[in-house]
Formats: sequence, structure tokens, C-alpha cells
Amino acid sequence: MLKRERIAWFLLVGSFLTFLGVCAAFREEIRAYVTGRGRTHLLDQARALDKSGNTGQVAELYKKLVEQYPDRSEVLLPYAQYLDAHGSYDEAAKFYARAASASGGDFVSVRRYGWFLVRMNRSDEAVKLYEEYLGKHPNDACAKLDLGIHYLARNDLENSIKLLTPASQDPLYAFDALSNLAAAYVRLGQPREAIDCWTRVVSMDDGPEKQVFWQDIASSYEKSGGIEKAKEAWGRFLDYFPDSLPAARHLAELCRTSGDNAALGPLELRLKALSPPIVINKSLTRELNVAGISEQDAFDDGLAIEVYFSILKNIPRDRTIDVQLILVREGTSGRSVEREATVEPSRIGPGPFWRGDSLRQRFAFSVPRDIPPGAYRIEMTAAPDGASRVPLGTFSVPTAASTAASPEAVTVTGKGDPTQ
Repeated sequence: MLKRERIAWFLLVGSFLTFLGVCAAFREEIRAYVTGRGRTHLLDQARALDKSGNTGQVAELYKKLVEQYPDRSEVLLPYAQYLDAHGSYDEAAKFYARAASASGGDFVSVRRYGWFLVRMNRSDEAVKLYEEYLGKHPNDACAKLDLGIHYLARNDLENSIKLLTPASQDPLYAFDALSNLAAAYVRLGQPREAIDCWTRVVSMDDGPEKQVFWQDIASSYEKSGGIEKAKEAWGRFLDYFPDSLPAARHLAELCRTSGDNAALGPLELRLKALSPPIVINKSLTRELNVAGISEQDAFDDGLAIEVYFSILKNIPRDRTIDVQLILVREGTSGRSVEREATVEPSRIGPGPFWRGDSLRQRFAFSVPRDIPPGAYRIEMTAAPDGASRVPLGTFSVPTAASTAASPEAVTVTGKGDPTQ
């Protein structure tokens, strides 16, 4: 019995000594692990407090973190982003710079600082920041992509191409690099090289964000006189976006020019299906053009109308475009009287929508029951732009009718843009 106890005692002491030896041998790794876990926990706590609106506690917690870890980019960067989000731009700039300096070979902090500088209209500093980083890390494809895009924005096309070309060889950045590289070649007047870039993009996959570039290929061939290749490219674009009125118009015109009557017949049927009964063709926002409208339909106390949109730029799913309809009556003194109508749906979408495609959406609005008699113009505006107004047609409230807007009081004119 005593012998067993001695053996157990020696085993216990031996295990303890082994544990101490392991701790001594790996003390740096253990300390880094424990410290990292603590740092991560505190950062998660700061983010949770920020979401709950406890800004005072968040600021204090971040300050303690920065004091404890003054040279850790994974602490400095979140604090800089917190300051940035809350409008403390001068302080944010300091901590973005510190995070970028402490990042070593990690481009994330440098990139965030660069984006911040561009937003603050300090693009020269952003370019210098990227140039210095690439001087130390010449093989970073992401940095080459970002700096190449900045050069393109400054119209430094030669340097842009030098950086975007190698960046396009990295599968992670190929799409962004190639689409920007094509834009640089277009500005240089080198359509063949631009077409090569777009062709690589559309061959990546069947996603709509890639296939929209068929229209760029088509337009480039069209401008250079490559009619058959342009027709093929427009056809490929219509395969992916069959509702595109601009693409159908382009392809139909090329078929007329080349005498391709066999292809023209089905296209003319498609144009009848896609074209608005009343043409308007006015810009609503930087992403949307109002191609036209349908005839208005009157109901109990309002009107319904279908609006035909052309997509000018890609619109992501998370972008909200709210619409308003303004009823405008020209006054006798030359001053107009305006009333906002209740419109449903009050939002365009949901997205995403793709450049070159088309969209139809039906809207209905009620005419205020206390509206004065007279002729009214219907104007559409959209947030967040809100600057442009597009006339969608007119209606009238006869003088003999009551001031209530009823089917008898509202007379639909059937006109499109009354200013045309």
C-alpha cells in the first residue's frame, strides 16, 4: 500500500514538473493566446455597446484598449472606424494613420486609411500611402488594384495599366482589375485591348455583374464597324437580359443596317412588347432614366400609371430609391401650386438592377379630395437624388365639378410629357 502511494506521489510531482516545463518553454505563446483572447473579448464588448447606443461606455472602453495595446492595428483600426462613424474625423485620421503604421505587411489597415483619405478629399495622400506600401510590399495584388484604380481616377492611364495588369492575374481581384483596365484602354483609344478585358470578364461566370459587359463589347464593335460581332454581342446581352429595351433597339438597328430581315422580324415583335406607349426619355436619377409611360387609368379617387425605366448604372440590392409624385397646377399669376400625392408603391424595386436592363413598375396615386379645379401636371421625383423631376402626364379637375376628386371630377388626358 505504501509503495503505491509513493508511486502515485512521484507521478503527481512528475506531472507538475512537466507542466511547469511546458509552461516555461511555451510561455510567450501562452501569454499571446491569453492576451489575444482578452483583447478579442473587449473588442466584441465595445462593438456590442456601440450597437446598443452606449457611446460613453464605448469610448472609454476603446481608450483603455488603445492604452493597453498602443501598437496593435487590430485595436487601433476599430477605434479609428468608431471615431469615423461618429464624425470625429480629425481623431479618426490619427488612429487610421497609427493602425496603418502598425499593420506591418497587412494591407487591411492601409486600405481603410486610404479610403478614409479619399472620402476626406485627400486623394494625394492616399496615393502616396499606397505607393509607400507597395514600395515595401511589391507583390501585394490588392494594393496594386487599389492604387491602379486611384491612378485611373486621376487619369494617369499609363501607371494605372501597369498596376491593373498584374492585379488582373490574381483570381481574387481579376474582376475589378479587368473592368477598370478596360476603362483605361477605352480612354487611351485602344478598343481591341478593352474588348479583350471585357471578354475575360464575361467568361468568368454567368453572374449578371459579369454579363452586363456584353453591351460594352457590342458598343465597341459597333463603333469600329464590326457589325456582325456587334450583333452577336448584343444577342448575348439579350440572352441574359431579355427585357432590355436599349439592347433590343441597338440590335434591331444593326439588323436593318446589315439587311438581316430574318433576325429583324422577331426583334420588331420584341420591341412592340418592350416599348412604352408614350415616350418620355428623361433622367430621373443618376441610375435611372424614364423611358416612357403607359396610358393612365382612372379609379375611384386617383390614377394608375405604368412607368418604363432604363437602368443607367448598376443598382445594388441594399440601395433604396423612394419615389414621390407631385401634382403641379400653373397659377394665373405665373406661380405654380404644388401638392404631393400619396403614391403606392412608394419605392422602386426591389433590386438589384443591372446597367443596360429595363424595368416596368406600376404606380397608383390618390388625388387629394380638396384639390382646386384646374389642369395638373404629374411629376415624379426620387430619393436620395431628389433633384430631377420627370413629367409623367396631365389630368384635370373641371370647374363645374365639386372640389372632391371623384371619377367624374378627374379627367385623364392620356398625354405623356406635356412639355414636349
